[in-house]
Amino acid sequence: MTSGEYERFVAQHVLAAFGSRGVRVFLHVAIGRRRWGRRRIVDVLVLSAGGGAVALECKRQNVEGTAEEKLEFALADAATAPVRSYIVYGGEGFSEPCAALLAAAPSAILCDAGATRELDVAIACEFGFWDVVVEGAKECA
Repeated sequence: MTSGEYERFVAQHVLAAFGSRGVRVFLHVAIGRRRWGRRRIVDVLVLSAGGGAVALECKRQNVEGTAEEKLEFALADAATAPVRSYIVYGGEGFSEPCAALLAAAPSAILCDAGATRELDVAIACEFGFWDVVVEGAKECA
């Protein structure tokens, strides 16, 4: 899967999961500036019917390569975005240290085919879709 295909996979998943709740999804949206002054273009922008927004920067790595070198910068940059931002990542090519860094980062979300729950919960928390968050949990009486 190419990076563009991964972006579309993430966008289409969010739309399929939350479109019926009024969520709208856009690809490649210019929004603000990055930490170093360049124009920020987010891969996926998710808007709620209630006015909320979440930016998703998509990083997929199928084999070991240069995407890892950019992840620390991407995580730090996400913290300076004008809207809540997440690094959404997938693929088998991340080294063990990089995978550990991503797993520990609050703004990083694992998302692959068959593994979309983290993304669903993050979007649900941002927009108050609590039924998605508590799905399958036992309610206390």
